[in-house]
Amino acid sequence: MGAAAPILGLAGGLVSAYGQYQAGNYAAGQSERAAQVGRVQADQVDASYRDELNSTISNIRAIRASAGVGTNSPTQRAIEAKQEQTSNRDRKIEVGSKRMQANQDEADARFRRSSARMALIGGTATGLAKYFGS
Repeated sequence: MGAAAPILGLAGGLVSAYGQYQAGNYAAGQSERAAQVGRVQADQVDASYRDELNSTISNIRAIRASAGVGTNSPTQRAIEAKQEQTSNRDRKIEVGSKRMQANQDEADARFRRSSARMALIGGTATGLAKYFGS
């Protein structure tokens, strides 16, 4: 039984290292998926703001036309420009936030993959050191 202990210790160390490696890779995969979802959401937000702006400007034009106001008056241009400015500012902030989070998720994935490899290497080295040290 005394000879089996070092072998069991090595096997346990290798299994533990591999488990940590798998857990790290799984977490990295989750981060990669979160980054992909974040980029899709950023694109959806961008499209939504653009559609909403177009709808708002169309409504402004329709309301002003129904009131008999000129379609190309300085007031109308100013109102539309203000709507566009506000929409673009809000769109850029929200899209930028989503993309920054996606970039962070990608960085997390790289870190987790690297940590997983180090856990595998470190755990294997520790298990071998214990085996040969006994």
